Amino acid sequence: MRRRRVEPERPEGDAMEMSALALSIGYVAGVVGLVTNVPQAVRVWRSHSDQGVNVTMWVLTFVSFCAWLGYGLRMGNYPIILANIGVMTVVAVVLVAIARTRQRNLIRDLLLIAVLVAVVVGLAFVVPVPIVVGYFVAASAVPWLQVRTSSNTLRNGTPSYVSRATLSIRTLGMSLWLVHGLLVGDDAIIVAISITLTATILTLVLETVSSRRRDQIQVQAT
Repeated sequence: MRRRRVEPERPEGDAMEMSALALSIGYVAGVVGLVTNVPQAVRVWRSHSDQGVNVTMWVLTFVSFCAWLGYGLRMGNYPIILANIGVMTVVAVVLVAIARTRQRNLIRDLLLIAVLVAVVVGLAFVVPVPIVVGYFVAASAVPWLQVRTSSNTLRNGTPSYVSRATLSIRTLGMSLWLVHGLLVGDDAIIVAISITLTATILTLVLETVSSRRRDQIQVQAT
């Protein structure tokens, strides 16, 4: 009587489960990203002021999201594609709000934003991947511009219209993207998000301390 050959268990099930987990976390991070910058847009729009907000950082951040969209299209990473389309839209609103406070030509700025999207997404789609990844690592340092501005705000005791709600939500979103990157083994995501997350947390701490110090000064003044 022939023995039935027992085949070893295949790891495909675990791999598929891990892939599904990574995909799910990516989509959740994308949803969080959609609302991340809404508080900042609302704060600048309502206050008619961008004091304490590093405008250069927001412009470069928008460029970075455009590049991430191109990278997502290239790699076929749907969470990155969907998340960056949404985030780019909200960041564009932030830029428009800032332009409004400075009484700039909004139509011209919107056209510039559209051209910027087309150019950067196209470049990220065709430029060799190692160069794109190198750009992401370099661009991850952009949020540190706000760290410097927030440090000056704390030192000088000046008002700040940086939204701490945006920073808090961004911390959550970046943490989820870091987990997503670890699960899919994408070094570009892991390195870039780690640097950005550190800067975001530090900015949140600086803005919180600044706000409390201003409140204390107001209480003492009364």
